[in-house]
Amino acid sequence: MSQSESKVLSAGSPVPESGVYRVVHSEHREPHFVTAIKGEVFPPCRKCRNLVRYSLALASEYVVYDWDLSGPLFDKVG
Repeated sequence: MSQSESKVLSAGSPVPESGVYRVVHSEHREPHFVTAIKGEVFPPCRKCRNLVRYSLALASEYVVYDWDLSGPLFDKVG
């Protein structure tokens, strides 16, 4: 899914895919980026509450879910 095809999500929605999300607030702050993990829930903003919106900017795996980075270590034989 490209950034232009990315769905806009609201506070309280489950995070559908781990990655970097663009956060757009209701007037009080410039857009910025956060990392969100699949299965967590997007939080409301302390100021604009449920008017905050999220859209996927860059999908990525959470490091502990990547087999090569979190699986067991094997010693090289030979």
